[in-house]
Amino acid sequence: MAEETGATIGQAEYLSDIVELQRTELTRLLRENRRLNERLDGMVNLQEREQVLRQQMQETLDRLTAEKLAIGSTATTSNDVLDERIRHAERRYDALRHTVGLLINLIERQPRPRLPG
Repeated sequence: MAEETGATIGQAEYLSDIVELQRTELTRLLRENRRLNERLDGMVNLQEREQVLRQQMQETLDRLTAEKLAIGSTATTSNDVLDERIRHAERRYDALRHTVGLLINLIERQPRPRLPG
């Protein structure tokens, strides 16, 4: 009977040691789980910030592209207006040059008055 009691005490101590080891392992695993969850939360936050920044960058690129297109169309319109003004000025210059040429021809055909003397 003494042997049975000793064996039972030995088994109880053995089971107690196993329970303690399992408790220690569970505590370690829970701590590791918390650490990994915190790291995962941090990574999710980084990904969300990255998505926001990407969206802002895309919006900025879209706005700049739209502004460039608007400036380009305005420049084209301005160039068209300037081209028309240049053509109009050239037509006026040609007409004026032609008129001055006619006046010079007319003056050259008129007899010159003789100066007394």
